[in-house]
Amino acid sequence: MTLRQVRQGVVMVGRDSWLLFLALSAVNASNYLFHVLISRLLGKADYGALGSVLAVLLILSVPLGAVQATMAKQLAQIRADADRSAAAWRGVARSMVKPTFLVAALLAVASPLLRRFLHLDSELVPLFVAVYAFPAALSAVVRGALQGMLRFTELAAVSILPVVVRVVAGVLIVRSGGGVPGAVMATVLGEVAGAALGWWLLVQGASWRVKGVRNTEGFFRDVRPIAAGLGAMWLLIELDLLLARHYLPAKAAGSYAAAGLLARAVLFIPGAVGVIALPHFAEFGGRGRQAYQWLLYSVGIVLVLGLGASLVLTGATHAVVAATFGDRFLTASALLPTMCIAMVALGLTNLFVFFHVAAGSRAFHLLWIAIAAEAAGIAAFHSSGASIAFVLAMVSTLVALGGFATCRAIAMSPAPLGRLPDDLSVLHRPVHLGEAERPEFSLVIPCHNGGSNLAASVRSSRDALQSLNRPYEVIVVSDGSTDGSDHIAYEADAPVTVVRYAHRQGKGMALRVGMTGARGKYVAFIDSDGDLDAAELSSFLTIMELYRPELVIGSKRHPLSDVRYPVTRRIMSWLYQRLVRVMFGLNVRDTQTGMKLIRRDVLDSVLPRMLEKRFAFDLEFLVVARRLGFKRVFEAPIRLDHKFSSTISLGATFRILLDTGAIFYRNYILRSYDRPPAAVRLPEWQESVMSTPLVPALERGAS
Repeated sequence: MTLRQVRQGVVMVGRDSWLLFLALSAVNASNYLFHVLISRLLGKADYGALGSVLAVLLILSVPLGAVQATMAKQLAQIRADADRSAAAWRGVARSMVKPTFLVAALLAVASPLLRRFLHLDSELVPLFVAVYAFPAALSAVVRGALQGMLRFTELAAVSILPVVVRVVAGVLIVRSGGGVPGAVMATVLGEVAGAALGWWLLVQGASWRVKGVRNTEGFFRDVRPIAAGLGAMWLLIELDLLLARHYLPAKAAGSYAAAGLLARAVLFIPGAVGVIALPHFAEFGGRGRQAYQWLLYSVGIVLVLGLGASLVLTGATHAVVAATFGDRFLTASALLPTMCIAMVALGLTNLFVFFHVAAGSRAFHLLWIAIAAEAAGIAAFHSSGASIAFVLAMVSTLVALGGFATCRAIAMSPAPLGRLPDDLSVLHRPVHLGEAERPEFSLVIPCHNGGSNLAASVRSSRDALQSLNRPYEVIVVSDGSTDGSDHIAYEADAPVTVVRYAHRQGKGMALRVGMTGARGKYVAFIDSDGDLDAAELSSFLTIMELYRPELVIGSKRHPLSDVRYPVTRRIMSWLYQRLVRVMFGLNVRDTQTGMKLIRRDVLDSVLPRMLEKRFAFDLEFLVVARRLGFKRVFEAPIRLDHKFSSTISLGATFRILLDTGAIFYRNYILRSYDRPPAAVRLPEWQESVMSTPLVPALERGAS
């Protein structure tokens, strides 16, 4: 990130929505003014109580922030259609009534617990927290609608009015003896004013004939994961204030709250960057060079603003604390440098959460691990405010570093499938398997240094397929074999197509190459080591045509399977399948047996999204198929006679576990399998091969 790139990013952000940026900055400044004025009126102990209550309100507003983000994201896609936009936000507003009432009721019931945990003197404060849910929910809907329709001037007004009302009402009520309950009441009144103004602005010029959308299931399905991510983000930010109030004496907690508020200027000043960057991240789906450039621009701006604010605060800590809160809070000045470091890191993390929202990623769920670490660290080290601030700074810095790495991985993630080997070539193709005799059944046999077992496997597969009495093809793919496996397959006295490439890339790549070239209505694969009896392919096809599943997979754990292999392998297989069931929820007992039969439509949908090149290909295929809605999987019995020729070594087992973790990460965190499949650019073939029917078949399978 160069200075020129930072300047370019500032120009791009400013040109896009400078008014909103200034308005949100003014909002944050007004919030600080509220805290400064109220803290001077309340004193240390009462301000510590107010700070913890406002932290609770902020955490409660996070799911509503997810509503706003989702509303903005959806309306940005349909803003040209005024009727659809009006129907969307009105439908969501109506749908928010019941869940908001439920949340408010739960908060009212839990008010005694909240009062006891935060050591509050007034019974009214927890009840005001419950009431806050109603105007905050409506405000989230109207702000999201204004943001999504790019009505930034109105959004700025709706953002500023609540804090103005909050400051004026708060000072008046607290000066009149309202205390902490009065300050919380002022916060509720400000939210009511903002929600009312936003609703009025939205209905101006809107047609009342448009009815709200009744089915908002899709909206709330999108809200849930975003709410979890934003909730984790703000809980990470505010947890230290809650725990400081719980663990520290009242006056020490008040000093910590004051230092926390000042340090949060470092977080809130660049906070508008994420709001502005969100639609640009979403424009590119969080992927590609342009999305990554926007990420770098945003990170640069957040760092410049955050570090600049930190230098101002830490350069004159005593003067800043005295001018803001008065001499009674001077003990807070010692905490500022450490807390500023934490807030710079959390400001970056806030930006990264917006990136994940735009990219449809779920990596922000990892923040819950950071929350647990922060809570555990503060529980262990809470002797003073300085120790709590140190824990916060350490956790926040690690989270920011990990967050950037995750966002970069998403932006620069490879397209699904990717390139096939550049040196891919066809050694042999049966002349009689032309387009005129398009096979109904295709069998792919991947191999690496298959040796004599390969020849036996090819012949047994030939015998099994001949018994089907229908057109078939066998494709042997040599995965960088060095023992002449391609020639062995060619000389196996069977009509096979032999495809090879020089460098070993894994079983998954070999299967991908073979399946891409397969032309059958049904495509199967079987391991080349000869452990599995190819005669079972006939029963696989019978099951496919009788029960119409999407996949038929061989299972060593089927009650009718005849399996002979070592006890250690049985134990390893059982443990791995338990792990897979927990991680992916697949309702199959054995994902790894090397014999499967796949319907053509399933193969065409799943294969272009595949990324795995090694032994976890089988698992990834099942995970992607389930992700795409293909859930009819039939487990069939097999006959397996272990010949101690398998390539599954201890090292391979370790790699399978790593690949399994990578599939989990891609499926649940990066959500890579939801991306549209990319077309494959095949390498140039020799002229002699171009004349065979295999090449157009490969091109068809990849497109």
